[in-house]
Amino acid sequence: MTTPSDVSSTHESRVALGALAPAIALAIAIFLSMAMALAISKPKLASESERATLAPKVGFDSQATLLPLWLEDYRIDRDAFDANIQLQCAAILAGLLLILRRSDTLQFLGNEVPLRWVHVALPAGLLYLWLQFGFLLDDLIEKRIMVATWSNEIANDTDVSVRSLFWDSGFIDGWFLNFVDGSRGNFSGIKPGAPLQSGIFLMALMGCLVAASHAVLFGVAVVGVRRYVLATDRLWTAIYWGAPAVLFAFVALSHQLFVYGGENRNSVQLVVATVTPILLLGILWLSVKVDQAGGHIHSLRRTVSTKGAASFRERASPEKTKHARGAGQPMRIALIGDSLSTSFSARGRLRMALDVRFAWRPNWFVGGPRRRSADTVDASVHGILADELPVTSLHFGTAGAHVLTAPGQSAVLDTLLGVRHLSDQVSDLIYSGFQPRIVCLWIGHNDVDWRSAFGRTRPLALEEDVAHERALAFVERYEREVVRLLGHFAQVSHTPVVLVFGLIHFEAFFEARHEAEAHVTPKKYRHFKTSHRLFESMRPAYRHGMLRLAAKYNEQLQSMCARLSSEGARVHYSDAFSQAPIDKARYLNDIDAWHPSKRGHQLLAELALMALTPYIRDEGFTLTARAPE
Repeated sequence: MTTPSDVSSTHESRVALGALAPAIALAIAIFLSMAMALAISKPKLASESERATLAPKVGFDSQATLLPLWLEDYRIDRDAFDANIQLQCAAILAGLLLILRRSDTLQFLGNEVPLRWVHVALPAGLLYLWLQFGFLLDDLIEKRIMVATWSNEIANDTDVSVRSLFWDSGFIDGWFLNFVDGSRGNFSGIKPGAPLQSGIFLMALMGCLVAASHAVLFGVAVVGVRRYVLATDRLWTAIYWGAPAVLFAFVALSHQLFVYGGENRNSVQLVVATVTPILLLGILWLSVKVDQAGGHIHSLRRTVSTKGAASFRERASPEKTKHARGAGQPMRIALIGDSLSTSFSARGRLRMALDVRFAWRPNWFVGGPRRRSADTVDASVHGILADELPVTSLHFGTAGAHVLTAPGQSAVLDTLLGVRHLSDQVSDLIYSGFQPRIVCLWIGHNDVDWRSAFGRTRPLALEEDVAHERALAFVERYEREVVRLLGHFAQVSHTPVVLVFGLIHFEAFFEARHEAEAHVTPKKYRHFKTSHRLFESMRPAYRHGMLRLAAKYNEQLQSMCARLSSEGARVHYSDAFSQAPIDKARYLNDIDAWHPSKRGHQLLAELALMALTPYIRDEGFTLTARAPE
């Protein structure tokens, strides 16, 4: 009997093959043929008589009038050329982020932009930039040759003073050193003894830039068709296979026109022809891996790490599997959360940027690495359950995660740092292929920073009506993602239990923080005040509004769960964390007195396990052990 996972695996394999085949075949055929055509062609420059016809028909006396105009015109084109290179670099980065970020929308200036249109607009923009790049480069080369011819024939510029005005110490100088200057003359005015290695380096750099631009151009288009329209219609399947051919042919034609139409024979295009298929192959392979692993490059790391956590179930004896519904089927639990579900703590900016990606475990949900000594006790939810029954846990939480869109929130920066918000984590779970029996949600703590939520217009106090409106917006976004999650699993597998934990008991938290403040030293709680900079609402003057907003969030979450449950959804609310007795400094870490300490994570694990136990039993599992006291 074919299971949904078998079908999913077969489909993913087919997608992986289909993603690479058309682009690779056409890339190799077209670009290698172009490379061979360039390799057997000798560079051809205009003859001396032909160049003489390019020289402006003016006398030497007109130099003072025309030379400044030519120089200004050249510099305008050169500035446009530099701007083009910068835009191509920005577009390459945007394309890579687009390929690595598997989502349906992108937050841009407070609006949600459908990514399927970005997959159309970005290749179009890159194609325009490439054509502009070629025309500008050809124009700059022609103008410098024209001025050099004029200066030699008419101005008798033996000291290269005129030609030196056009030096740019960049790509154009490198082009002349490699492909123009030589036996037919010194058109650039640069001394023949100048290091040729510099020119070669510049040309190799230009070739790699163009190759990266082409690879992203083709890759974004192919990935976009595969992700959004490939499965909808056979016509789109044909377009998927045909679109790369059109793009490749168009770009190859532009290369041919630049080489032969503009008489710009060069070896840079050999670099482009060689590097582009390699980069394209890497981009398409990575996009498939991202789609299979959970929709984001961040998920690749978490998936690998979670395999270690999942293998904890091997410690459970075989006879314990009889308690599960279906012999050998593990208890599968997923967590969506923020920094309180990680080992993150506030530190210096660079350290925090690294910790967002790497300091996520151990925590109250998933403990330390798989390899540990026999006497080490894993006091996390996963570790406790793994001693009693087969269990697989998947952790999606990240530091900095929000439910609502925060002012100044940058999708690019979030992608670079690895921050995954509620909607992103839901997408990661959906695209991961993981089929949990229970999904835990504990997220929203960053949304109680009401001072930062207002951007530059920050009021001194949080008005009641403003707090109510923000709480409604919070729960509306929260409910939308819960419904999306349930809708997905209702179509593909067993609908999981969704357990929504209320936000932490902030009153007890501030009592513990007050105790910690009395013991601040250069070694202990050294980043105590960093929280005031990162989370302004934690300051004593604004704390009251934060407490009130957190209470409203919890009320709205409880109402949401009751409403969805009454409609037949398996959604439940737990106040395990919103009533947690964390009023002692020992439950806060000794770095920032903000995030949980080791003992704090142990306490949270105990409370979470007690909340999870009835739902685990409803799934047919028997728990014989209790959380540690």
